[in-house]
Amino acid sequence: IVRLSVVSAPSVKEMLAAGYDAVAQSLEAMFILLFVGCLVGSFEWCGTIPALVFYGLKIFTPAIFLPLVCLLCAIVGLSLGSSYTVTATLGIAFMSIGATMGINPALIAGAVLSGACTGDKFSPLSDSTNLSAASAQTGLFDHVRAMVATTFPAFVLAFLGYCALSLTGNAGEYDPELVEGLENAISDNFAFMSPVLLLPILAIIVIAVVQIPAIPGVLLVSAIGCLFAVIFQGASFADCICMTHYGFEIETGNELADKLMNRGGMDSMLWTINMALIAIGFGGMY
Repeated sequence: IVRLSVVSAPSVKEMLAAGYDAVAQSLEAMFILLFVGCLVGSFEWCGTIPALVFYGLKIFTPAIFLPLVCLLCAIVGLSLGSSYTVTATLGIAFMSIGATMGINPALIAGAVLSGACTGDKFSPLSDSTNLSAASAQTGLFDHVRAMVATTFPAFVLAFLGYCALSLTGNAGEYDPELVEGLENAISDNFAFMSPVLLLPILAIIVIAVVQIPAIPGVLLVSAIGCLFAVIFQGASFADCICMTHYGFEIETGNELADKLMNRGGMDSMLWTINMALIAIGFGGMY
């Protein structure tokens, strides 16, 4: 005798509960996204990202730009264990530098993400790497070694591709007028422009080395950025509070500089968070 069992479809209440549980498990990542918005805004206002662009323009050339961006993002991503932080700081700066060279923005974004994500995957400080190892019930460094056969060859192929594009001259052409206009817009609109403004990036590395958790670490670096904005750029405490929500806004008269600097704030991350919450909620229901 064969007995057939009928599995009843879940009720709407059960589906909603599953969706709520999935969203609850992702709340830490959502808060990290919010606070990365604060980090970007503070780094813009204090002059860290503009300083990266200002001094980077004096170093980079189209012949080495894409492979160097890919390699630097990988190194910093490995040190920090956060692809979010790398793309939100170095990524923004490199996109602006590359624009002055006429390099395709898609290629720049690819180089940034190739390096940042590779560094993040191999970093023992990465929460996603630790989560993956814990979910698979394996050792952290066993998990990292297992990725050598897949992630590392993909990174090498991408790096060689960027080298080929740069050396053959297919990446872009250097435009001195764009460079000069961007440099002037940055120097004219910031009260203080010096390599000292790069110190908040060093603070990120120190925080990663001492292994401060992601949320307190991002908040601490954001606070350092706000402190630098008050000390070096003449911002007030009230300005910093507004910036954490709405981001940094300035009108320089240079369209490229405005695109570079008018960004950041928790408000800028809400679209991404909204889409993530919807996707995660429906995934939990499924």
